[in-house]
Amino acid sequence: MIGVARHAARLLQQGQATLARQTYYVLTRRCVNFCEDYGAHDIFPLNIPYDFAVAYRDLALEQLEDEVVSEQLMALPGVGRWTADMLLMFSLGRLDILPIGDLALRKSIRMHYDLPEHAGQEVYLKIAENWRPYRTVASWYYWAAVD
Repeated sequence: MIGVARHAARLLQQGQATLARQTYYVLTRRCVNFCEDYGAHDIFPLNIPYDFAVAYRDLALEQLEDEVVSEQLMALPGVGRWTADMLLMFSLGRLDILPIGDLALRKSIRMHYDLPEHAGQEVYLKIAENWRPYRTVASWYYWAAVD
């Protein structure tokens, strides 16, 4: 998603007609707004070549704590906790992320721990404390268990 948004934001700098022509589909106004906002954030600079931009992003985010990265990502329009957690886990390789907003993960934990359907978030967090510092890895196993 980040690479697509970066490319779209670059095209948008050349004008909306260029963006529409090179993406081969009509973008909603919300998507165009997202690309404009995305391009305005310094954590993913658009003014340097793509390969260097990727390296810069990875280096800058790699040095930050998980919660700081989450806050920076969630400052982008359309990026919430779940998206930030997925990026931390799968793009940045963080090993201690618990994506508690993920329905499939909660369902699997409920099944394995025989929890009621409407168990509160604090119940899941308490169970997952035992998985530190590898809550990401535990999440992978719980996802696999419901596939």
